[in-house]
Amino acid sequence: ADDGCRTRGERNNLAYLGDDLELAEDLDPFVRSLVLDPQTSGGLLLFVDEAQAESLEQALRDEGCLASSCIGTVSAGPGCVEVR
Repeated sequence: ADDGCRTRGERNNLAYLGDDLELAEDLDPFVRSLVLDPQTSGGLLLFVDEAQAESLEQALRDEGCLASSCIGTVSAGPGCVEVR
């Protein structure tokens, strides 16, 4: 990413998402590529009530999950993904 190398999938994902994706102006190019790279799109994303997030993360660890993290929130407004 730092050398300007991009995958076709990254360009396609950016074009597909269009105005539904907001990338911060100062976003590191590596992070930008990581967000759009189709090879990183296979993770499991769960949405749970904020009050249950901590207990879910603990349950996942108890079951041997190697990594889990709260990465954002869902709020009312226009449908859009914002990466800062």
